[in-house]
Amino acid sequence: MIIGFYLSKFNLTDEDWAALNDAKEKAKAPAFKSSGQVINFRDINFVMRPAGQKPYTYVLQHNDLTVKIAQKVSRGRFPEIFIEFRSQLLWRFSHRHAYLFIKEWISTWAVVVNDVVSRADLAIDLSGCIDVGIENVISRVRKGKVYLQFLPIKEGEIYHYGSKVTGWTFGSGPLVMRIYDKLSESKISHKEWFHDLWKEGGWDERSDVTRVEIQMRRDFLKEFEVGTFESFEKSLGDIFRYVTEDWFSLREPSTDKNRSRWPVTPLWSEVQGAIKDFGKTHGQIRGRIKQGKRNFLIPQAAGLITSIGATDEHFTLENLLFEVRRHYRKKGLTIEEAISEKRQRNNIFEDGYEPF
Repeated sequence: MIIGFYLSKFNLTDEDWAALNDAKEKAKAPAFKSSGQVINFRDINFVMRPAGQKPYTYVLQHNDLTVKIAQKVSRGRFPEIFIEFRSQLLWRFSHRHAYLFIKEWISTWAVVVNDVVSRADLAIDLSGCIDVGIENVISRVRKGKVYLQFLPIKEGEIYHYGSKVTGWTFGSGPLVMRIYDKLSESKISHKEWFHDLWKEGGWDERSDVTRVEIQMRRDFLKEFEVGTFESFEKSLGDIFRYVTEDWFSLREPSTDKNRSRWPVTPLWSEVQGAIKDFGKTHGQIRGRIKQGKRNFLIPQAAGLITSIGATDEHFTLENLLFEVRRHYRKKGLTIEEAISEKRQRNNIFEDGYEPF
């Protein structure tokens, strides 16, 4: 989800602006070009990127969100603040709570007069394997607006993992739908914390998981008179019904010459029924995200340590720790300070924090 916030003014002090400028200048230094400069901005830790993205002078990043800030009020020409909400923040708080929390945070240092939804993604996870064929696809394009540029499966985008087909993409530009093997993708992207959510929904830990993902950009949202976040929420049911019934569906072929009367496949029937679930709070899962990352990093660390040990007959863990400390001393840091810096990069909220 990407939302722009229009302002009437900034309530930042000269010291606040100076801190942003200083962090950006430091981020340009060779030592930080690959990762940016850590900055605590309005009680949240970010990484300042070395370059802005016009018209935004400052780009502050974190695993949970990206904040883009213009240097001056535009008087309605463009949103002065642009927020990209990432999946783990949305799954942790729900899209509405994440929006309200960030809007409240912005209001501590700026006066918000309006907002606009630039992009929104909807996702449904289903237990079962992908079964999509060109003969199953039924699509309808709204008169005068070509949102569906569908190509036959053999010529379109198909995703593979080895010899296994793992997903498809339909549409382009303003409206895109992806259907893919989320279980395989979660292992590749190290998002195993999704597994706990699926188990809460009845997943047996063995079955495949199919994700249906709907990506909507501004041109499409305007067709449903979506401007603000509140208008997006009010239109969500109509949008979801249109996309999963009128714009695209999967059907079982029959003898009926009217393809639109073919019966909906069981998988797609579940997708259409998922409309009742939108807006639910998914609960606090920050600890699971962290544990998933830890479970991924420990085998990597073990492999590196044993590889280092194999190069030295007199290897000990104590000597390795000494070498690591010496490495950071050359950078002017203690290992504890290095850990603290990386922790600041990775944590935006305390575990168990409930904003509402």
